[in-house]
Amino acid sequence: MDGGWHLTHEYLAPSRANRNTADLIQAVRLCHNRPDSIPLTLYTPEAVAVAIQKADMLQDEQLERLRHINAGIQAWEYMVEDVWAQEKIPQYRVCRSKNHRDFKLKVTSGDDGGWNATKYVTALEHQKEGKYTLIEQEKFTKGSIVWKLVGDMESILLQEGRIAEDVPVTWVNQKLRELPQWNDKTEDGIHGALWTSIRKNKGLTRSHTKPSGHLVFWKTGQTGYVRLT
Repeated sequence: MDGGWHLTHEYLAPSRANRNTADLIQAVRLCHNRPDSIPLTLYTPEAVAVAIQKADMLQDEQLERLRHINAGIQAWEYMVEDVWAQEKIPQYRVCRSKNHRDFKLKVTSGDDGGWNATKYVTALEHQKEGKYTLIEQEKFTKGSIVWKLVGDMESILLQEGRIAEDVPVTWVNQKLRELPQWNDKTEDGIHGALWTSIRKNKGLTRSHTKPSGHLVFWKTGQTGYVRLT
């Protein structure tokens, strides 16, 4: 690109039949010389996102390993002779060439002597972890039902003076239903539109500890709670 413009969002839905990590990486390898820090946001199936990140990390580790061997050997030859931890291997083929259909890595379920496998943990996997979910309104579609519900929920907690309290979501649901714009919804309707959307939104940050300065949702046993701190 010439830097006059660049993509800010990309939707990647590759065919299942011919997925390989080489093509997946190439599909998101976009370059530009525009002097800004605007990131590229990628929307793709979770399995594809995980495969891309693992494959990219695998390439980086392979280059690091190759620096410590003698010259005169093909990189792919060394790669298939080396041993790799199972959790580092992407779900899809790491090689796209038809000449390498039998290209298989030697895999171990234990330590492979290389990088610590924790380096391969993806951001998506991190987001799945943690009891506490940070509710950020801007991560929902502006004007959507859940976006409006989150805004009204924050207003209720402020108006009712329930700041820094552990508030049951059933109480929030009832207060929302008392508002004219939501009084036609049932308890289940509010719960499905608001809390199910929060639980399923993979863009929200999860944390093992209850963060301060945020609107936070968590569940203890069968009871859900929200807290505005």
